[in-house]
Amino acid sequence: MKLLFLSFLLLISCKPTPELSREAMGARLDKLELEVKSLKEIKWLVGKKLEAEVTQSLVMQVDLPSLDESQLKLLQEYSKSDSWIVRVILERGRERQDLGALYAPFHPKSHYARGSNSSSTPSTVAIRIFYAAAFASERFRAMKCPPFGHDKRVTDFQISGKTQPQSLILNLSRSYPEKVQLVDLTPSSFNGGHTLVGNYFFEIAGYDSRTKTIQSEFLRLPENVSIKSEESQSIPTCHDQIIELKN
Repeated sequence: MKLLFLSFLLLISCKPTPELSREAMGARLDKLELEVKSLKEIKWLVGKKLEAEVTQSLVMQVDLPSLDESQLKLLQEYSKSDSWIVRVILERGRERQDLGALYAPFHPKSHYARGSNSSSTPSTVAIRIFYAAAFASERFRAMKCPPFGHDKRVTDFQISGKTQPQSLILNLSRSYPEKVQLVDLTPSSFNGGHTLVGNYFFEIAGYDSRTKTIQSEFLRLPENVSIKSEESQSIPTCHDQIIELKN
């Protein structure tokens, strides 16, 4: 009975395998179920006496399409894609900001592959959204009194939306001149600014890293990261510095 129950749980929890078919001018992927798999706050102990905690950044893992080796070969043949590109979009009300993009090669070198072996694309990418005070360098992150008067702690954040099957058609080749980060072992970093409140969306497309061209329209994942609120924390031993910066 227990074995039957476990088999049932595995059956309902498994994602469908993406389907690849050839189009007249490219390729089509169906049954893509892409998720934001995790979300974690990175805390920052600050103050000359290390008496307060603020938020340094948030780290999340985002799904990539999981294709087998034969599908990858066909996809490269049909669409000239050799990577996935993931774009990070911040929306606050009517404001929309493109924070940047990263790309994950189908056949990454072993020293930067994440969640993969040398013969297949990474299954996820890790993305880190920093407050501006911590983004610039390790030197900034080592300061006891954060630069720019940073004293914020996120108080309400979650993964929003619900995953559902989607389709991606790869049938174009268009220049993408914006700077794109190569996926590495460490999370790819993006600057969220002096406030992190807003909704963070993730969009994926086929990408040719050799010619810097996208091979499809961007497909937005149905799940996003929602940061609803943040609060200022008291940092008594940095008070004079914060007042000076705000003036």
